[in-house]
Amino acid sequence: MGLDICGRNPVSPVGVHFRTTNSRWGALVRYLFTIAPKIASTCVYWYTSDGDGLNYAAAVRLAGRLEVEIDSGRAAEYQKEHPHWPCSECNGGTRNDVASCENCRGRGNVPNHFEIHDAQDFLKFLKVCGGFSVS
Repeated sequence: MGLDICGRNPVSPVGVHFRTTNSRWGALVRYLFTIAPKIASTCVYWYTSDGDGLNYAAAVRLAGRLEVEIDSGRAAEYQKEHPHWPCSECNGGTRNDVASCENCRGRGNVPNHFEIHDAQDFLKFLKVCGGFSVS
């Protein structure tokens, strides 16, 4: 399954549509909250298809922040330093029944699907989307 991120007022074909899988979108959004929490928090429903998103100004600010992280190499460092993420089903292995957790199979963590090329593609989209909606 995946999510469609639709440009609200695209100025080029790249800004019309960004599509990714749910797991990769979740990893990218977690990263965005790491590097730009104030901007990212202006969108409440990142993970649902209800039309929430960022307006033009917020998308431009997020693009600027993301570009700095990619160009500096910090995004690539993040990818290397975070190969796994705490399991959301068993709260990172802190629940008593972690051994029976089907999501992480008792490990307490799941692969972090953050990929630098997803961040680069989303940056291209952000620059020309005119704001976006998650749908």
